[in-house]
Amino acid sequence: MMEIENLLDKQKRIADEISLAILIIGVLCFGMFLHLTFIMSIMIYPMFSLIIYGILKIRKGFNKKLNETALKILNVLFGIVCILFGLLLIIFIFSYPNIGLNQIIYLLAFPVLIVGIVGIVKGIIIKEYPYKYRAMNIYVGIITVIITSIHFILAEYFFIFHISSLTITILINIISRAAMYLSQYKLSLKLTNLRYFFYIINDYPEFEIFRRIMLRRLANKK
Repeated sequence: MMEIENLLDKQKRIADEISLAILIIGVLCFGMFLHLTFIMSIMIYPMFSLIIYGILKIRKGFNKKLNETALKILNVLFGIVCILFGLLLIIFIFSYPNIGLNQIIYLLAFPVLIVGIVGIVKGIIIKEYPYKYRAMNIYVGIITVIITSIHFILAEYFFIFHISSLTITILINIISRAAMYLSQYKLSLKLTNLRYFFYIINDYPEFEIFRRIMLRRLANKK
């Protein structure tokens, strides 16, 4: 069991390195062909990250493990400030008159495109996952690349369609990725298991505890 786990970790590292190289190449291409959108992305993407960070700080503030009331309040207040600052800066950037709807589509489609490509890479490289989940991620990734390419080509038209399509596409990618990651521990894709998926992708301290427990259970079953 430990040998399989080590091999899986090695394959994950290779997939992550390839994904990082693809991301760097993608960002360079993004800057070469979409100058205005690239400049906007330098501010927009970090602000989205700041908003997510703010949400996590608020969540931490309501964590029962924190015993100090003052620390809880500080976490919640800091989270609110992060969210407000990120939202205000995003609204300010999009309020410029020369910013068109096509720039918004470019900004949304680019990360979804990267997510799709990474899904293909992981499905091909990480062979220790069950074949059906790997195949599902490869197919979903290919469809994602095709859909986002269409969004880039037709970004100036059908704004509502683009937003709806990109939202559905990213949700499908999350579901397919969750199914593949959870399959490592013989867990089905249920709402009660989704928290483990977030442990895995975020490397929370809880993940190591969960990982040891699940590996022990799998070893005992064998």
